Amino acid sequence: MKFFNENDIEEVNFSDRTVRFAFGKQGKLPTRSFNLGIVEFKKGIVSLEHAHSEVDEVLYVLNGKATIMLDSKDISAGKGDFIYIPEKTKHRIITNKGFDVKILFMFSGEIKIDY
Repeated sequence: MKFFNENDIEEVNFSDRTVRFAFGKQGKLPTRSFNLGIVEFKKGIVSLEHAHSEVDEVLYVLNGKATIMLDSKDISAGKGDFIYIPEKTKHRIITNKGFDVKILFMFSGEIKIDY
């Protein structure tokens, strides 16, 4: 059994977000086929639109509010919401000026990002 706290995970900073990889190839606990982590966006951010060519992704909003764009459909998401993103679906996250957002993400398999 392995145990660690969210605060024990190294932050990886990107131009539009901060990510903590808990499990997976880049994870605090490296795993082959299961990936889970936390992504945080500051208020007023529009993330890069992208798709994953070979995996479905699930998001769970831990805190805050955001608009999740799936292909050309906008979904308002807030604390407690799950969002299922099928493979090859273009998506991005847009935070409004009032809220930061913190999201748990998970997928199975090796991720490939198509921008």
